[in-house]
Amino acid sequence: MEIFIYGWEAWWGCLYCCIPISYYINGISIILIGYPMTLPRLKESFAFLFKPDFSKIAPSIIISAIGQAFFSLSLGMGVLITYIKFGGRTLFIALDYLTNNINIPLVAVLAAIVATWICKTKSLNKELECGK
Repeated sequence: MEIFIYGWEAWWGCLYCCIPISYYINGISIILIGYPMTLPRLKESFAFLFKPDFSKIAPSIIISAIGQAFFSLSLGMGVLITYIKFGGRTLFIALDYLTNNINIPLVAVLAAIVATWICKTKSLNKELECGK
């Protein structure tokens, strides 16, 4: 018995079964970073993002950053335990680990570049100061 899948069912089946979703996320991120490179004020947003002003760091910011790090680690551990529990013996933990350690920081940096460019270009906040 042959099963034929047409239209959207074929598209979603191919998307979720054949091609890892991380390729799409990276592709969309590269498109989003390619567009701002053709527009003005990109140099200012790069300078804001990659040349931080360390004089504005206060102890409360450091404590908040440490709290955010521990919160993220606890969420990650919960997801990892659930993933391993329901994954069975067919998981490639090392490959998944390497893939996530490459994709997550890449997407985060590209999203930060796009976000700072939008704030600088669209004049949402000329100073881009946190908490104001």
